[in-house]
Amino acid sequence: MWMSADTSRRKDWNPTVIWSAWVCGLNRIALKGFMHFAHRIFLRLTVLTVVLCPSAIHARSALESCRNPASPSGDLSLHLTLKNGQKVFREGEIITLTAEYRACGTRKYSLNTKNYDRIGRLGGMEVFHIEPNSGVDPLTDYFNSRTMFDVGGLYSAQDLNKTPFAIDLELNEWRALPPGRYQLSITGHRVSAKNEKKPIALDGKSFPLHSNAVEFQVVKADAEWQAAELATAITALDSAVSTEDEKRHALRVLRFLGSEASTWELARRYGSAEKDINGERMFGLFGSPFRALAIEAMQAEIKDPLHPVTREFVHTLVSLEMQSDSKYRGTPVKEFDDKDPYTAEFNRRTAAYMAVADALIPQKSKAAQALSASDHLQFWGTLTPEAKSNWRRVLLSTWDSLPVDIQKELIKDQWNEVGGPEWLQVLKGIVSGKSYAKRYSNTPDRAEALVRIRELSAAEARPLILAEVAAASGDIGVEVLGSLPERELPQFDEALVAKISGKDATNLDFEILDRYASPSVLAKVQAVYKNAAPDGGWDEVPQAAMLRYFLRADPAYGVNEATKALQERKITDGEWFKLDSLKEYIRIPQLEQLTIAQLDNPSPEARWDATEALQHYGSPHAEAALWARLEKYHKQWKGKTPHSSNKAIDIEAEKRFEGQLVDAITKGQGWFADEDAILSLKALCSHEPQAELDRILQTLRSHQYSLLISWRPEGQLNFALAWYNGFGLDALKQKLTELPAGSQLNNVTSAEEQIAHRDELLEAAKVATAHGLSFPIATPK
Repeated sequence: MWMSADTSRRKDWNPTVIWSAWVCGLNRIALKGFMHFAHRIFLRLTVLTVVLCPSAIHARSALESCRNPASPSGDLSLHLTLKNGQKVFREGEIITLTAEYRACGTRKYSLNTKNYDRIGRLGGMEVFHIEPNSGVDPLTDYFNSRTMFDVGGLYSAQDLNKTPFAIDLELNEWRALPPGRYQLSITGHRVSAKNEKKPIALDGKSFPLHSNAVEFQVVKADAEWQAAELATAITALDSAVSTEDEKRHALRVLRFLGSEASTWELARRYGSAEKDINGERMFGLFGSPFRALAIEAMQAEIKDPLHPVTREFVHTLVSLEMQSDSKYRGTPVKEFDDKDPYTAEFNRRTAAYMAVADALIPQKSKAAQALSASDHLQFWGTLTPEAKSNWRRVLLSTWDSLPVDIQKELIKDQWNEVGGPEWLQVLKGIVSGKSYAKRYSNTPDRAEALVRIRELSAAEARPLILAEVAAASGDIGVEVLGSLPERELPQFDEALVAKISGKDATNLDFEILDRYASPSVLAKVQAVYKNAAPDGGWDEVPQAAMLRYFLRADPAYGVNEATKALQERKITDGEWFKLDSLKEYIRIPQLEQLTIAQLDNPSPEARWDATEALQHYGSPHAEAALWARLEKYHKQWKGKTPHSSNKAIDIEAEKRFEGQLVDAITKGQGWFADEDAILSLKALCSHEPQAELDRILQTLRSHQYSLLISWRPEGQLNFALAWYNGFGLDALKQKLTELPAGSQLNNVTSAEEQIAHRDELLEAAKVATAHGLSFPIATPK
């Protein structure tokens, strides 16, 4: 039979290089809504059975030719081995395989390097063919439960060549095998052909590559071996020096061991603060052959004073019960329908367990109370105001018992659910605590705490910000420290000059100087600037910060120095002076003309830089220059395509330049792309931008524009208005004045942010109303 990882209808994230999607203003709203209903997503695992006789399995040696009938020229291979040559395994022992992908040529094929998935299985990357057809899929009940949800994972691609690309696979993930002799091969679906349009074909059609077969034996596990494996895993999990990978491996040992003792241990540990590896505990309980014992152990943990009771823990317990009940096992489920019999019973049992757990909260340890309170406030649907207030009090009183990573998550992403004025002392304690230059260290995030203090009380935040400006530690950025209303803070002038003059000056020191230094220290900053780094040049951030300071303190001098910096810059793969870094000063006429001239620079990087600078900061006059450059581009390539044989032409760079010009015209901060402009672009442009232009045109004709406003990250206003994105209240107000009168704005802002940023929202609404726009402010449900 064959077992496939393709168990869902997921649409995976698809970056060319690993990247994280972020939607301006929507992150917290979307996350809250998604997590509220994600546990209800229900998908069935489809198991297809095909009997393969041994002769049907491709046998291929790594020493043989690369020939593979699946590829057009037969130049691909997939070789399978048993890790470390082991051929005999005990029941429950991890069976690790190594799959090696190889191509005879280079730059012809892309290989998807995905090695994890948030649901625990890779979607169709490898398909397992095993004979004889024996054993069970340990997660069948999981995929048929209400606990299952599916979010995909990040991945990338790389060029496949003669150097084998090795991927380790654990067969236990797919099949729990009884004693016996087995033959196994796989079909890999990681390799796609490259082409000129898509050099990294992550979403292209893959070639099904068939591996050789391997043989192994499974023997009965004895109690002594199981006990030794259990003890080793527990030691790794309890050790303070174990890495996360070592702990995850230990949990996988427990998960696949399948003994009564490992089942109890998984239940005891499930729901702890280590959320990232809780999934292994959950999968182990679903896969345990001792289902009744797993349920009994979880029921006991609800009453254990040391065990927190979380949403996931209770949902898993209820799912295990209902999958063990013949009345509900295999019952079709109507998703999100509370009247559906399965759903109604699921919710009834969940509520019953929660009532028991909530009643026992006073008897729980502080750590268990803290985790339970955190979970309730984040995920337990719509709490009554009284319940929410009670859980906030529990969380506040047990805050120090909460793991730091959860503290950081609550302050950053879940503040709307947990925060309030009563938290000021906790937040001030975090800000006054030890500072760390590395923002992602395992310590409370001082920057996030300071943002929350500022939202709660500007008066309380001011002295803390001033103290940080005086002695910046590096873990609170200029986005937060620069939020004071004063344009200048002359009292810090000399200290700032001293900092940027020293050998230990940081980028933040230069950014604070740009933000707050007065013109009185202009001559001293000029001296620092002229005394450049030993190699004769400045890095990008310090240079841009000083140039912005010059443009503010002495515009004529600043324009002269910016012009020299532009003429002297060397465009390399490293840091280099970018026009975009001058920000709003690009609108100074001399600088704008210099930027426009760079649109004809032979260097693609210089053209991209100029286009982005004009898009973000150019005056309305810059729009005509962008149109002229786009028209020139299409006259150059009219009726022809850059030919790949012309080595002097970077085809992809030229295509990217067209896309950037179109983006700048449609999304420029200083002008509005109306219907006539979009139609003109559609008539002029090549195929690539057409789909996006059609979406913009549809929005224009609807006269309804989405408006998402957020103050993340670090308390800075950012917005997504239809197809536009921007930062700051001034930029938002400008864009609102450019919209056609009579337009309907569909604005969603959380109730908490409406309170924290009431003045800014009212100011934006006032501008919108004055220009004939409908500006309702909706609160997400």
